Amino acid sequence: MSNIIRTIFALMIVGFVATAQEEDYAVAMDFQLDNASQYVWRGIVINDEQVMQPSVTASVGGFSLNVWGNFDMTDTGLAGNDEFSEVDYTLAYNGEVDAFNFGIGAVYYDYIGGNPREETAEVFGSIGFDVMLNPTLTVYYDFDEADGFYGTLGVGHSIPLNDEETFTFDLAAKVAYADGDYNEYYYGVDDHGFVDVVGSVGLAYAITENIGVGISVSYSELLDNDIEDNADFAYGDSDAFWTTWSVSVGF
Repeated sequence: MSNIIRTIFALMIVGFVATAQEEDYAVAMDFQLDNASQYVWRGIVINDEQVMQPSVTASVGGFSLNVWGNFDMTDTGLAGNDEFSEVDYTLAYNGEVDAFNFGIGAVYYDYIGGNPREETAEVFGSIGFDVMLNPTLTVYYDFDEADGFYGTLGVGHSIPLNDEETFTFDLAAKVAYADGDYNEYYYGVDDHGFVDVVGSVGLAYAITENIGVGISVSYSELLDNDIEDNADFAYGDSDAFWTTWSVSVGF
């Protein structure tokens, strides 16, 4: 299945580039480098020690192509090596209609460097509301390995700390719900229910129009008792507290 998924994503990427060239759109590029004290994904502690996570995003019109990677700084992660253990590829389209924003896309998760996890892929859709806290509902469907749904409801708000609004205090929170197939694959619990909750606070500063830096502190906890017990056994932790330093450049 992974070869088919790779082929589909390769064709989609070629189509993305060809469309941008044919329509002569200006392509925006954004680079970001995160240094995190842990790698936590959907409540799962993938690595409880320091990681580097670079990403690059190309955007044209409402379309975007993102490549994100995780580099383990020590040999304590699931891959057991101090090297790249994961590269994710995301193709998405985002738009706005009145007070609503929406997005659709697909993600391919490629695990490398000795990472024992199975490569997989998801499609997703989201809808957000341009009101206080910007609530956003996102639903993912893993159509390869898990064959299940995972959905999140998130809120977030940025508070300017100076008149130029280049220095902000950022708040965000998210709660997730998954079906039995998803929970069975990742946690060995064949039942639907709330999975995890995560909250973060951070500071962001725009040095120039194209360069920014930031720091955030996050906390994640699994909500279901059976999932929590199995996660403690399978991944070593069922909750996590971590910090992330970020540098971003766009043009």
